[in-house]
Amino acid sequence: MSAPNPLSATPAPPQRPAMPDNTTAIADFNSLPDNRPPFRDAPSVIIGHLSLPDHKQPEPDWVVFLAHYMRTHRETGNGYQSVADLQYLFLLISRVLLPNAIVENRQLLLEVFTVYPGLQGYNRLRYDAFDNSPRGKDDVDSIHVVVAPSGGDHRNLPFDYPVQEKVQQPLALDKRFHIPPRSIFASTTTPNGTDFVAWLIDSPLPLVNGAELGQMAHQKSQLDIYMTLPEVELRALNLLQLVRRTTRLLQMWFWLTGNNVRLQQHKSNQWTTFGEEM
Repeated sequence: MSAPNPLSATPAPPQRPAMPDNTTAIADFNSLPDNRPPFRDAPSVIIGHLSLPDHKQPEPDWVVFLAHYMRTHRETGNGYQSVADLQYLFLLISRVLLPNAIVENRQLLLEVFTVYPGLQGYNRLRYDAFDNSPRGKDDVDSIHVVVAPSGGDHRNLPFDYPVQEKVQQPLALDKRFHIPPRSIFASTTTPNGTDFVAWLIDSPLPLVNGAELGQMAHQKSQLDIYMTLPEVELRALNLLQLVRRTTRLLQMWFWLTGNNVRLQQHKSNQWTTFGEEM
């Protein structure tokens, strides 16, 4: 009896790349010190929003939040470290928080389409429908960025402004820092966004009553571009480009986590109210 030909075997379905949960990822990300190398500095107000987004309140003005990174670093006194910290924030969102929100979105949508397999048409709560949202229709390069002055009234800034002896100087928005790639975590490597998007594309469609759920097929969107942006390209962006793209990424993440909240509400109604999203 001849041995089975390994080349003729059905390939195993792709496995979702390993991804830390948000709580673990944020705790690890935020565990690096801000007063000694590697000088990780993330404002607590941003960490708070990423940990517990409040969709009962209006979306934050992310550019104002990111003003923290548009000045010389409060410990090192240079702009290099401030820009590096903003790059780390971009990677945390694009490689972990946004993918985890997508996984949750797909799990909830699978429940919807398992109950209503014949439900077809545009669904505004899908993770890949961002391009059709109001934010998604805006050009990222139209995002207005202003560096807050280093003096004057800072009471409206959503973070603690440094004391006078550590005044941070504003950075030029056209400044580029070619910062070497480095893991965003203290204990593990940064997840690979390209592998995650490949899993979204290549995963077989789930079956309901023997039929594929075509509604679960991945559609390309701006989210793919942000999750797969090579780290070397990210780290070569000038400050203006980086702030705009991090702002857009935060908008994507906030939009998607809000969609997941709405999906959970429809789930609590046994999906009977989901039709209003079509």
